[in-house]
Amino acid sequence: MKRTRGFTLLEMLVALAIAALAITGWLSLQGDFSARWLGSEELQRAAALGADLTDRLGRDLPLGDQEGRAPEFGGLRWSLRVVPLDGDIPVGSASWHLHSYSLAIGHDLGRPVLTLKGRRLARNPERNG
Repeated sequence: MKRTRGFTLLEMLVALAIAALAITGWLSLQGDFSARWLGSEELQRAAALGADLTDRLGRDLPLGDQEGRAPEFGGLRWSLRVVPLDGDIPVGSASWHLHSYSLAIGHDLGRPVLTLKGRRLARNPERNG
């Protein structure tokens, strides 16, 4: 019996199985990349919101515990905790006070995307002349 050119059924099944494994691996990598890409966009929005809030802190954003939502930053929520540190710092006729703050930003504040911590010097309203 003469052999004809072409592939056997077994060879086709093996080739199909190898291709399926390769495509599955590629799709898995695409999913990881997409999740990381979306996470980086959210982190950028959280960083921009954090910069905005810390810039306003003590000026038009009162130094005190508070929470809020920022629709202009993709609906991110934020939570600010402020702790006054001991001692006033006299500068001229004004008195300044040092505060420690922690700012959590994310859609779920139980697992924030970003947490910023720092200190802010603000005028003490009780002792300003």
